[in-house]
Amino acid sequence: MAAARSAGLRVPEQLRVVCASESGSYETTSPPVTTLSLDPLGITRLAMELLIEVVEGGVPPTPRGAIHPTRLFPRASSLPHRG
Repeated sequence: MAAARSAGLRVPEQLRVVCASESGSYETTSPPVTTLSLDPLGITRLAMELLIEVVEGGVPPTPRGAIHPTRLFPRASSLPHRG
């Protein structure tokens, strides 16, 4: 946010900001920052399961997508500007 201000950009009018971690401090910035809750432990667990699959199978499995749920906490830094 400070870098955006230093560059003369207004959030969210000219630049929308989303952070890939959830922290209570993002609610107190001006404007409050939209965040994603990524669950690093769950992502690590999924990656390990895929790695074990490769190791036990001896060859890489057919490429497939791996989806892990995330939560979006929309706040003013990414919402359309009204004003």
